[in-house]
Amino acid sequence: MKISKVLNNNAVSTLDESNQEIILLGKGLGFQKKIGDDVDESNIEQVFKNHTEHQNQLEKLIKEIPYEILGYAEHIISDASKRLNKKLNEYIYVTLTDHLNYAIERAKDGIHIKNTLMWEIQKYYKDEYQIGLDATQFINEKEGLALPDDEAGFIALHIVNAEMEDMDSNQSLEMTTMIKDILNIVRYTFDIEYNKESIAYDRFVRHVKFFVQRGINNQLENQGDPEFFHDFNEKYPREYSVAMKIKKYMESKTNIPILEEELMYLTLHILIITRNK
Repeated sequence: MKISKVLNNNAVSTLDESNQEIILLGKGLGFQKKIGDDVDESNIEQVFKNHTEHQNQLEKLIKEIPYEILGYAEHIISDASKRLNKKLNEYIYVTLTDHLNYAIERAKDGIHIKNTLMWEIQKYYKDEYQIGLDATQFINEKEGLALPDDEAGFIALHIVNAEMEDMDSNQSLEMTTMIKDILNIVRYTFDIEYNKESIAYDRFVRHVKFFVQRGINNQLENQGDPEFFHDFNEKYPREYSVAMKIKKYMESKTNIPILEEELMYLTLHILIITRNK
């Protein structure tokens, strides 16, 4: 392999067997090298493939971020793809790497950010959250840190978003339309304008996004605790009735029944957003 670009002392780009540009990481891989030199394949530690759409952003990160962190991101993404048996959208290489860099910097400074979506992540994305937990343990061992579980949740969110963004164009359009319709059902029924800068709005949109994704993928929750849901519709009749509208809408779009647990949590989120608009 011949070097086509030297990114820094530890990173170069070259062309693979399909003539596609790939990025190689390894200590000293680019040290005192120039275009056209042979790649020292014995020093290759990480390989980033198929990032043409986001190549410039990835190259910028590589120039600015310690190559160990890029290696952590590659490890986590590869592990997630294997365990979930899914292809993740390539943009996760940019977003997750950038997130890990700042997360590690914050941890070294003793700064921890609370993840306000932990409940949803743990509830609906158990596999991704477990990958996040394993990822934080991996980084903690490598860096001698103590990243909190909130960071496992943030990593899980990057994985979930990469799963969503890898949908085909028809699925993506369908999902976007359904999210918009559900938000409008709530907005027009309660005659409210959302405060799009609020935490409540952000959390509501994310819940709807997850809800629609699970509906499209036939992964809706079908179990629940009867005691927890008892008389829920009597306590919050208006919110429950709107959740029922959304239930009917979703069932007409997906032909998948939406049972009590999803309905109750949807009602709860409607209650929160309408009281914190």
